[in-house]
Amino acid sequence: MTKEQEIVQILTRRGCPMSARELTDIMYNKNQHQSAVFNVLRKMKQIYKDTSVYPHLFSLKSEENFPCNESQQPIYTESSINSQNPKTGRDFETAVCLWFKSQYNKDFYSKPIGIGNPPKLHNFDLVSDDNSIVIECKCYSWTESGNVPSAKMGFVNEAVFYLSFISNADTYVVLKKAIHPRRAETLADYYYRTNKHLLGQTKVLEYDVELSAMREIRK
Repeated sequence: MTKEQEIVQILTRRGCPMSARELTDIMYNKNQHQSAVFNVLRKMKQIYKDTSVYPHLFSLKSEENFPCNESQQPIYTESSINSQNPKTGRDFETAVCLWFKSQYNKDFYSKPIGIGNPPKLHNFDLVSDDNSIVIECKCYSWTESGNVPSAKMGFVNEAVFYLSFISNADTYVVLKKAIHPRRAETLADYYYRTNKHLLGQTKVLEYDVELSAMREIRK
């Protein structure tokens, strides 16, 4: 078994949001950008503190240490995804902000909050003026062919991870209502079903842009 195959096996066994096929493609520089796997590695390192299983995997500090050549692919980060249509993301965040304001009679702002020990500032999408509600917004959809947007689901998990440090406020991750003819569930339903073990006290909400309606995902 090669080093790359061992990494894939460990990640899939530990609940990685990407499939083994997608991870393998990343490892061998095929269909996906290799930086996506680093978001997964960082997330897995944050969730699983036991680094003894595969020290090399969890000791990676930068893309240069990774056993693949990344120079052939552009950087694949959440900001690059959002930059494909930044207005859509901003409009979605604004719509969510207005909904929460109407429901709770509070003002909401994008603002940093200190998390961790020692505290380090992290900017959250929406925070109420009294800091009692903290929200992360994700305007994602199924792929055109109806497949799971695996890297984007990883970014939702990352948002949930940061929210897990907030102990004195209600925390929410709000996903856009996204449907596809090939899917019997919305993307938010899929995310909750496959990742509810990571949520802790954070609630998953689904916002219908067309109807200006919010729904809590719980089953």
